[in-house]
Amino acid sequence: MPFGVTWPQYLKFWAVSITGCVCGSQFVHSIYKPLDNIDKLIEEEAERIRQSHALNKPTFDEKFLKLVQQDQEYKKSLQPKIQTNSAE
Repeated sequence: MPFGVTWPQYLKFWAVSITGCVCGSQFVHSIYKPLDNIDKLIEEEAERIRQSHALNKPTFDEKFLKLVQQDQEYKKSLQPKIQTNSAE
């Protein structure tokens, strides 16, 4: 085992850490209830997206894609034009 730790010590540490993780997640989900309103949050986001499409407002993804395309066009315009001397 690494760093001179014996198998029994390693397995004890592993069991304690897994137990701590399970207890911590159980505590969070029983006291704070983070997933109770997930359906409401999903519905609100879906409604926001529907409204933005109905108003023809670009979403973040569409704005980002447009910026990337503009950046690519700008980079192409900076590249030197190579002219070949053909048939001279």
